[in-house]
Amino acid sequence: MPLIIVRYGEIGLKSRGVRRRFEDVLLHNIHEAFLAAKLECLTERERGRIYVRVSAFKPAAKALQRVFGIVSFSEVVESTSELAELCDNAAEFATGVIKKGESFAVRATRTGSHPYTSMDVGREAGSSIYESMKYRGIKVNLTDPDRVIRIEVRERRAYLFSDAVRGPGGLPLGSQGKVLAVLERKIDAVAAWLMMRRGCKAVLLCDSEGVAKPLKVWDPNLRTAKLEGDSIGALAGKMRCDAVISGTLADGVGSPKPECDLPTIFPLVGLSRVEIASALALISKGVPPRFGN
Repeated sequence: MPLIIVRYGEIGLKSRGVRRRFEDVLLHNIHEAFLAAKLECLTERERGRIYVRVSAFKPAAKALQRVFGIVSFSEVVESTSELAELCDNAAEFATGVIKKGESFAVRATRTGSHPYTSMDVGREAGSSIYESMKYRGIKVNLTDPDRVIRIEVRERRAYLFSDAVRGPGGLPLGSQGKVLAVLERKIDAVAAWLMMRRGCKAVLLCDSEGVAKPLKVWDPNLRTAKLEGDSIGALAGKMRCDAVISGTLADGVGSPKPECDLPTIFPLVGLSRVEIASALALISKGVPPRFGN
């Protein structure tokens, strides 16, 4: 079964208890995403990393790209941390990555106690790769290589990979409060998405399922609501929401401030029309837009 390493960002800065709780939420969300995609997975974790075993990488990657809190992930080849075996595995792995005549570099990181340094790993693995593939005319280039072989040594295990897929980043969905997102136009979905990325569960207030559709792939349990005689404030209170979310454009034209006592947040206020439109197009495809980590 393919093995995927999942990396998170700011979760790792939390205290031990908070980090553990956030990891629990993130793992739950990964399982929910796979369940919604009708995929199977096995997960385990250690500090800073989550490991996911799947039956196929591509459909799993599509699901993981939509899980808030994930900064990036990679399909990896597993090895022991014994240097000689690690170098042999690196040479074998590189044959499927480095093409004829290309240049390469090895980047290694290390966590734990070992009788070698990260530089030793890079040097020895690089030498092993070169000797096994020099007949292809490959070259070592440490500054601007065509291919990078990455090795992550963690205690007694090591992981080899060459690519990383970017996730949406942020905090795990459901790790923060609940918000009522007022969706009057398509761009308002971007405002809701940004708050979901900060860990907030969103209830979508909308009259049209089409406006809410871009967000459904990001939360398998997404809820929608209608006013049906209530004010926005009354509905937010019934839903036990902590804030109301509304879209607005950089020129100030957009949804008016809802009349309620709860805080009203306008996440799009710092974005241009072009940035909002670009983000909406990606969100609708289930691809995270780039807003930083």
